[in-house]
Amino acid sequence: MIKPRKKKCAYKRNSGLTLVEFLVVLGIFAILASILLPALGRAREASRRAACVNNLKQMSQALRMYAGESKGSLYPPIAAYYDLEVNCDVPSYPAESIADRAVYFWNPEMMYPDYLTDLNVIVCPSDRGWDQDSLRNSFTGEIDIYRKCIGRRGWTSLNGSYNYMGHMYDKIEDEPGTTISVSHFRAITGLECLSAPKGARVSSQLTAALIELADVLPEDQAEFVDSAIDLSYFDDLSDASIGNGNSTDLLRLRVGIARFLTTDANSPAAIGAFETTIPMMWDQMSTLPSPRDYNHAPGGTNVLYLDGHVEFERYPGVGPASVAAAVFSGCLEG
Repeated sequence: MIKPRKKKCAYKRNSGLTLVEFLVVLGIFAILASILLPALGRAREASRRAACVNNLKQMSQALRMYAGESKGSLYPPIAAYYDLEVNCDVPSYPAESIADRAVYFWNPEMMYPDYLTDLNVIVCPSDRGWDQDSLRNSFTGEIDIYRKCIGRRGWTSLNGSYNYMGHMYDKIEDEPGTTISVSHFRAITGLECLSAPKGARVSSQLTAALIELADVLPEDQAEFVDSAIDLSYFDDLSDASIGNGNSTDLLRLRVGIARFLTTDANSPAAIGAFETTIPMMWDQMSTLPSPRDYNHAPGGTNVLYLDGHVEFERYPGVGPASVAAAVFSGCLEG
């Protein structure tokens, strides 16, 4: 007698994941993301920072070419004018009214296009406040950063990513005797300086130069920024000389400026060593809480030095990365 075969169970387990398995997989992905994303973010920022360094090096070459052909081997002055401003939102760029401006950046009329042909290099890719598209006017389709535009376009936005001072600032460290209190800064400049951290201090040298610039008649600004600045009236802002070296003057940047300040003016090695410490341009640095007001996180700044090398200085650090210099920048913005 043949026994009937037992029927196999027709039920098959569903091939999908159970809720518990799904949550386990999700947890694994979350752990991997928490490990990998910060590393990817650091890699992207390192790439952007490298691009910022390259921009500064390109501008350094252009600035050196300008200085090599200028009278007295001077680097260009900052962008200052007392002139008619134009309406950059109209394709014909009609003149509107006379205004005076002073921007901490090199004068574009002296640099573009003879020495620097690509204006895109004035934008740091790490800058969260603006990008290369910001250079192009949405109304006209043109790059108008070199024009004297009404409003927040043209010359007024030149220093969106980088600062260029035109003079030699050699005392902007957080050193005793070279800074003033924020309350003192407010009293003599009229700026509110609301962003300053509690107990922070401001660079005396930067403050004195700002006051001198503000006191110049608008029609004399362009000539003023192209000369040495006499800071002898600001003895109360510092325990020592506030000018370059032991002088009371803030000298214009020029090729070979170290000869005027080093004790061994005939030594190329001494001059070269001195120029490695003098900042010429740097990324925006600020104490404002918004990341739109500085370029790099963690905080720091790429600094182009007078000898042509670029170095990333972490905040708080030396030169433009000092607290005293960053507070000054933040006070100018608010």
